Amino acid sequence: MKKLIGVSIFMVFTLFLSAKAPIKFGKVEMDILKMTVYEKDTTASAVILCDYGEFDPDEYQFNRILRVKILKKDGLDWANWTFPTSEKGMIRGKTFNIVDGKIEETKLNKSDDVYKEHIYDDYYQLRVSMPNVKVGSVIDIEYGVFGLPDTWKFQYKIPVAHSELVIYDNPYVNYTKSYTGFEKLDVYQPNRWAMFDVPAFRAEKYMNDPSNYVSKFYFEITSIIIPEIGYRKIYATSWDAIANLLNKSSYFGGKMRGNGFIKDIAKEINSQELTREQKIMMAVSSIKEVKWDETKRLGCTSFSLKDRYDKKLANSAEINIMLINLLNELGIEANPVVLSTRDNGMLSLFNPSLDKLNYVVARVTDEHGDLLLDATDQYLHPFLIPKYCLNTRGRLITDISNEWISLNAGAVDKKSSIYNLKMDSTGKIDGKITLVSSGYSARDKRNRFYSFNGEEDYVIDFEKRNSTFSVKDYDLKGFGDSEDATQEQYNIEIDTRGSMVGSMVLLNPLFEEKISENPFKLEKRLYPIDFTYPFEKKLIVTMQLPPNAVVEELPKPLKLVMPDKSVTAIYNVIQNGSMIQALYKFNVNNPVISQENYTYIKNFFTLLLEKHSENLIIKLEEGSESADL
Repeated sequence: MKKLIGVSIFMVFTLFLSAKAPIKFGKVEMDILKMTVYEKDTTASAVILCDYGEFDPDEYQFNRILRVKILKKDGLDWANWTFPTSEKGMIRGKTFNIVDGKIEETKLNKSDDVYKEHIYDDYYQLRVSMPNVKVGSVIDIEYGVFGLPDTWKFQYKIPVAHSELVIYDNPYVNYTKSYTGFEKLDVYQPNRWAMFDVPAFRAEKYMNDPSNYVSKFYFEITSIIIPEIGYRKIYATSWDAIANLLNKSSYFGGKMRGNGFIKDIAKEINSQELTREQKIMMAVSSIKEVKWDETKRLGCTSFSLKDRYDKKLANSAEINIMLINLLNELGIEANPVVLSTRDNGMLSLFNPSLDKLNYVVARVTDEHGDLLLDATDQYLHPFLIPKYCLNTRGRLITDISNEWISLNAGAVDKKSSIYNLKMDSTGKIDGKITLVSSGYSARDKRNRFYSFNGEEDYVIDFEKRNSTFSVKDYDLKGFGDSEDATQEQYNIEIDTRGSMVGSMVLLNPLFEEKISENPFKLEKRLYPIDFTYPFEKKLIVTMQLPPNAVVEELPKPLKLVMPDKSVTAIYNVIQNGSMIQALYKFNVNNPVISQENYTYIKNFFTLLLEKHSENLIIKLEEGSESADL
């Protein structure tokens, strides 16, 4: 963001393009347009043929040329791009197609195809949708922006044939760069870096956002010093320097002030007899009256928070800064914690970066330690922050100091399923199911619930997902906004006819907790396993058998424990007279597991899958008295 500050101290914007560029904008060969498959990855829906960026130190100008080939229908989304830009950034583009054997060009229309969005201070984004794109098209985009790029990605979710970055030195500008990713650079020179034939990034099950693992550079300006004119500007030399910048920003620190409408809300809350915890929950609930506009921001884009409050629509920073102000007005000390969301990459301990920050939450303390709060999600409990914020660490910002804060779930997420069932002499089962969810699981339940027109449609969907269940009656609780837990009770009948072989009933006691595949199929894992947050799943089943039932086979007990105890599982099914009792517990105690332990977790799920496939086998003998008599 600060890369765009101080335009006046440099020369007026002009387009600069090095003669060394591997491609020239707007010059596309016929054979590329005729290409129907990328030979190095025949599954690719699109391919980046060339991505070339160059920084001109004389103009303090970064220019980029991007060429993409669309190969399949599901690759059409690669005609849409978002670029960081300055207020007067340059962009142009062309789409190329073969029409009647000739190359047809369609120019990017800046009025219809380009949308400029103000993000923060002098930082903007260009959203570009290339016109007339179809399968077989080639698109060329060229843009220029004042300053160094924040990021240069060598790897995407589609293959890249050629990616090259050139940054010539500027005697007045000092910067740091850090590399992340698992692909090696083909060219690593003092001012030039390149990769060729970069494979598409393949996401794996249970991983943090791909942006944390794709091969890329991060850049951060540390200072601009021009002795000739006495200009000296120090930026992100440390996290303390970043905190100082934020505190002085009119879009961040300047908004950490109580004002009229906040005082009115606080007065209403204080008029009630509430505990400190109740005041915090009431504050979050009050700010949640403002709907989140789905944009993640570090700072405010409006000069007036009251205007956002009155319109009941705001970005994430505006909502949570309102919350911080309200808490402080209530006499509850609250401070901002700035962070990078999971889709924006992790913060580095050693490479300070203002550009990596894209979100802010509130922090208060109680007898249990730090309490992180967020008021953007209508269905999330007040004492939880959104899952996309659980990204290792954030930075607490106060007027006098700043420090690292752990971004964790705060509590173990829990789901429990309790089945009280009874089987009759024909094998039909009826009884009651109680499903209780807390934490993020409760949030996900509420989010799903409100995607339907009402309770009845939600229950119909429950039946569809459990095709052998027939719901006779139900009771749903805790589905109000951001309550602590949800509870679902269903009186059901279970049709076992499809699982009967002659007089034998084959029943899997795990019901909805049964897993049908191992999520870890690869021979080798490149990236850490990330379950996001610790959680526990528990299933308890009791089933009364009829007098004519004979248990032929019970699943054997199982206990699995990862070497570091990060994941555990217990499964046991026993017979106690005419009662069948089953207990299953699955715990993730440490949500992040190193890829070095991949073999262990893969084998863990292999054994778990085998156990989940075992049935309880019950024989129904003829001529015995029915349990219903």
